[in-house]
Amino acid sequence: MSRRTIRWQKQHLSGPAFMTVWPEIIPQALDGAVPMSAAVMTLGIYADADTPLDWHSIEQVTEQHPARILIIQRRESSASFDGLDVELRAEVEQPDDSGRPPLLFSECLAMTLSGKTAAYWIDWVQALIRSNIPAYLWWAGSPPDDDFRWDLLSQSFQALILDSRKLSLGEWHQLAESASHAHMSIMDLDWARGLPPRRLLAEACDDPTVLSVLSQPHHISVASPSTDHLMLPSTWLWLSWRLGWDLGLPPCGRPGLAVEVTFGATPSWTFDGPDGSLRLTASDSWVLGWSPSVGGGLSWSHTLPENPGLSRDLTDLLEIGLDPLYEQLLRQAVLGRSQ
Repeated sequence: MSRRTIRWQKQHLSGPAFMTVWPEIIPQALDGAVPMSAAVMTLGIYADADTPLDWHSIEQVTEQHPARILIIQRRESSASFDGLDVELRAEVEQPDDSGRPPLLFSECLAMTLSGKTAAYWIDWVQALIRSNIPAYLWWAGSPPDDDFRWDLLSQSFQALILDSRKLSLGEWHQLAESASHAHMSIMDLDWARGLPPRRLLAEACDDPTVLSVLSQPHHISVASPSTDHLMLPSTWLWLSWRLGWDLGLPPCGRPGLAVEVTFGATPSWTFDGPDGSLRLTASDSWVLGWSPSVGGGLSWSHTLPENPGLSRDLTDLLEIGLDPLYEQLLRQAVLGRSQ
């Protein structure tokens, strides 16, 4: 099959006008042929008017993952127009056999909403979500007001995607708790990023001495270029919970276990104990180094993808899907409701 990219855009459309033209956009570009869909999920992305979005990276996801992506971005409330501007990018695979229909591999529909169309965006988006496949919503904006209709949102989206690397703990907690009350599952871009180092830690802990230091460290050092953007906060909480440290996110500590946060161009965690030191760092690759008090050292590493960034993060998260371990972490370490 050969791949073809279809692009379409229109400004200042009313809601009814868009819903009239929407079903015909791709067939018209294919000279009347109605394609089959390869989409395995719907991904919504909600952003405030002032939230910067990397449109190019989001579009790149459609090159690798069969999904319908719906970008919902509100204009400033001062905008007088009631309606939306729309831009569509669709990836279509043309079969070599003329008797077979084309395959709609993926779609990215970016909508900038104004007026009442923006105020009632949940009602607006429901008609664009495929009912027979999973639907997830990445909340890239600030938490909504207390009267937000989470019950309506949960009728369309089964899971809320967060990025705990970019949210404050308070914002993260507010969004996770609201979604949980609405019976929505939670996914986290940061949790997907942490899969390689969690595997390295699990491999290293096959050594009982390494496990002993990690379970009962005397001192923990956290190096970060910025105290507002610590390395893998959800994985840190997972370690704290599973190993019984009883710690939140740094800066933190408890009697007998101090956590020191320092500036460092290369993010790292260092765990010191009587039998040695374990250090996890991130640069061009994840490296976990073990320096025992006696004997030679060991190291484990995982090379990072060639093109890290939002596109890679989203694609990895969609491939992982819902992770019961992360939901258990939220209940234990954040929401305080063990089951």
